[in-house]
Amino acid sequence: MTLEAIIADVLATVGALDGIERVYGDPPESLNEFPCVYCYVGDGEMELISEGYQRGIHTLVLIIMQSRTQLPQAADAIKQWPQKVFDALAADVTLGGTVASIVWPLRYRVGMIGYGPANAYLGVRFELKVKVH
Repeated sequence: MTLEAIIADVLATVGALDGIERVYGDPPESLNEFPCVYCYVGDGEMELISEGYQRGIHTLVLIIMQSRTQLPQAADAIKQWPQKVFDALAADVTLGGTVASIVWPLRYRVGMIGYGPANAYLGVRFELKVKVH
């Protein structure tokens, strides 16, 4: 599967979570609906096992941004996302057959995330590793 297809499946899974207002297929120029989610390729490695057989492990960066206008409310609301994302991914560890498996653990970090030249939002940054054949 292509990285584009894997990202689309991750976004479909996480974007279906109750409370997500907007799913961006690609990181947009600006964010204006919250909470929103987007995903991009972080890093990875690929190897040729034998002729015609490849294996790869890719790290996807998945971001859920919470509105920055009301910081106390955003800080409270953001607490739900690590467990919700974990539960959604654990329910389908192959993302509908797009990947061989998710490589656990799911890493995340909560904090202010810069976006664009002058904006910072409270968000959760997940690092999701997937194995493909």
